[in-house]
Amino acid sequence: MLGDCLNIMRQMDDGCIDLTVTSPPYDNLRKYNGYCFDFKNIAKELYRITKDGGVVVWVVGDSTIKGSETGTSFRQALYFMDCGFNLHDTMIYKKKKLILVDHDEKKQSIDDIEYGEVIEIVDHHRFGGFQSDNPINITTMIVGATCSIIASKFIEDNLKLSEDMAGLLLGGIVADTMNFKSPTTTKFDVETARKLQKICNVKPSELNKGLIQAAASLTTKKAIDIVSDDFKEFDVHGLKVGLSQAVCKSYEEYKSVKNAIMQHLEESCTNSGYDLMAIMLTDPLGSGSYLLYAGKRSDLIEKAFAKMDDNSFVNHLVSRKKQLLPGIAGALNG
Repeated sequence: MLGDCLNIMRQMDDGCIDLTVTSPPYDNLRKYNGYCFDFKNIAKELYRITKDGGVVVWVVGDSTIKGSETGTSFRQALYFMDCGFNLHDTMIYKKKKLILVDHDEKKQSIDDIEYGEVIEIVDHHRFGGFQSDNPINITTMIVGATCSIIASKFIEDNLKLSEDMAGLLLGGIVADTMNFKSPTTTKFDVETARKLQKICNVKPSELNKGLIQAAASLTTKKAIDIVSDDFKEFDVHGLKVGLSQAVCKSYEEYKSVKNAIMQHLEESCTNSGYDLMAIMLTDPLGSGSYLLYAGKRSDLIEKAFAKMDDNSFVNHLVSRKKQLLPGIAGALNG
């Protein structure tokens, strides 16, 4: 049966249900497209339709406001008892501890992050308004790769890096800085890479070659996967902006996926309320990117990157963080 739970329960006979397991909305943590949660009437109906000896498993929590939990779950438990239920068992789960790595905005993080406890942030991007209820450790640096920060933590704390871990971190630096050709690359990235190279005995150039060869062709992927694989959402002075990036090895590859990607961008702007969506299809050798975009504020891309050629290619555009996003923000302010 599909429909409003309250309306459906009202059609059921008394004492007909053995077990109900549900995780309903609570404390307005989600909007559910305007659905109004009538807790008291739902609780009454649950009691009516539950058999004698039946069980209701009610999975809820409490939001934290101004440093204090709301206590909604406890008030609901007491109301169930007022309806006639016995309170058999109350379990308080321990929140998973989370560290945000390479991002600091809630919109860019995992679903249901509100059910965990963020204890630390390690990042190299702009700060996007993340709020926590308790003090947390924050490590942020103006570098080209978060892997440079993580590697430095190992080195500073005299923690031994295995060859595999050093190679993995070096690969992250090479990928994020496009083998040190990205404008985001810093001296710190280069020096950290040298230290990692000594441990793993692999040259950055060899890693970069392997990464390019291993990258799957865009022609084997669906448009939604190309856009979502490395997608980030931003609030740019009140505008909802989604920016993506993917490696594109050739003009032929770009031509084969262009139309499908454009259709997906346009549909996403309409269905998800983006003012602007764009994707950089970047040459792995660092010469620039094909730039596809859609949305009612597409004019910002056209203003920021007026030198785009007829094939939508922008020379030297390789960084979403340092070129694409600031370009959009600058066009909006200009």
